[in-house]
Formats: sequence, C-alpha cells, structure tokens
Amino acid sequence: MLLARRMYRESLGMHDLYRDWVTHLLTFIGERYGDDILGQALQETVSGYTRRLAKHYAAKDTRSKIAILLAGLRGHLQPFDIDDERRKTINE
Repeated sequence: MLLARRMYRESLGMHDLYRDWVTHLLTFIGERYGDDILGQALQETVSGYTRRLAKHYAAKDTRSKIAILLAGLRGHLQPFDIDDERRKTINE
C-alpha cells in the first residue's frame, strides 16, 4: 500500500505539472498573439488527433468504449464506480 501511495503522488505530480505547463503555454500564446491565433493553434494540433480517435471509437461496441473510458480514468487517477443495474442493461 505504501508503494501505491508513492506511485499515486508521483503520477499526480507529473500530471499536474503537464496540466499547468500547457495552461501557461496556451495563456502565453493567447496573450501575445490573440485568441484567433490561439484558436488556430488548438484547431491544428487537436483536430487530427480527435478525428483519428473518432474513427477508432466508432467501430467499437459499447462494452469496449466503456473499457477504454475506464482505462483513461484510471490513467488520470480518477475514482469510478460501476452500477450493476446499468451493467446488465449494457450486456443485453
């Protein structure tokens, strides 16, 4: 359990560092070059990634989509709970 707590703290620290870095970077771009340039930068860097993800997920069944979502939540150290009643509905 001690190792798990240590890993959690280290992972959370890196996660927060990157979150803060990106936030500062986007603020820097927006303040110096304006919202239009910031919007273009986000569109350019995010659109290709989201298009690929949309194609990838479109072919997945509901169970697979949920498994992928839960893996992402675990990767971001977020708690979640699965409701058995909803699970029965998904499996039908």
